[in-house]
Amino acid sequence: MNWDGDKVTGVMNPGPDSSPLNVFVDYSSWSVRLDAESKDTAGKAVRIEAEGKLEDIGSPRRKLVGMWRQADVTGEFKVTREQ
Repeated sequence: MNWDGDKVTGVMNPGPDSSPLNVFVDYSSWSVRLDAESKDTAGKAVRIEAEGKLEDIGSPRRKLVGMWRQADVTGEFKVTREQ
């Protein structure tokens, strides 16, 4: 993911199977929503979504913590910024 000073953009699975990553940030609550379209092994479109909240905003090692969903599979995630 990259921030250009105005919006966040990104790529999921960089490489030959990459997909644009849509990133939505609510700066009033520091909530983040990510979504992308990928393909399963049969080539069928699969939507991937994640929602989370930024934590420890003032820390250089701030985190994005939340839940993700791909088809009927869900799970928790935690991404920590490296220095």
